[in-house]
Amino acid sequence: MKLNLESELSETSITVYPKLWSNTTKKFVSCSMLFDTGAFMTVIDKAVADRLGYERLKPDGIYDRDTISGINGKIPCEYTIIPNILIDRVEFGSICACVVEFAGIHESNAILGFNFLREFKSVLDIMRLESSVNITLEPKFDITDIHKGDRFNKLESRFGLAYAQGEYSPKNEDKIQKMNQFS
Repeated sequence: MKLNLESELSETSITVYPKLWSNTTKKFVSCSMLFDTGAFMTVIDKAVADRLGYERLKPDGIYDRDTISGINGKIPCEYTIIPNILIDRVEFGSICACVVEFAGIHESNAILGFNFLREFKSVLDIMRLESSVNITLEPKFDITDIHKGDRFNKLESRFGLAYAQGEYSPKNEDKIQKMNQFS
């Protein structure tokens, strides 16, 4: 199955427009996100996370409040769970994201990062003369196996933290179990 991701090309970046579930309005809303294969995690602006009703994860000793590094250096972040993401009429379930202050960093509301993008074969067809890009995503997993709500675990689920850090593998199972003692 190939999905088309609505996108826009600028001089320096690619912006995509998936829909995120709003806990406030109880419906999907469009969100402007940078398509960033180099971003370790998906990131969302604090004001947008608040407007969509995303709670911060409770401190548990692992990945609570930290800093992330970007083009502007290190900035403080907290973590949240985006309840659901919709692309081309397909829901993908929950995704773990860093919450940061975006003020003045970029005009987008968020960054679609590696913990999401690594699960897809992505094809970018860039047409410089028309200043456009066509992005096709092909899931590397069974799209009927959606982790959301009670089934989502920030460490073990498909779009969680351990997947983003490449820690989820049989050889690291002891580390994951130790981290799960706190979740």
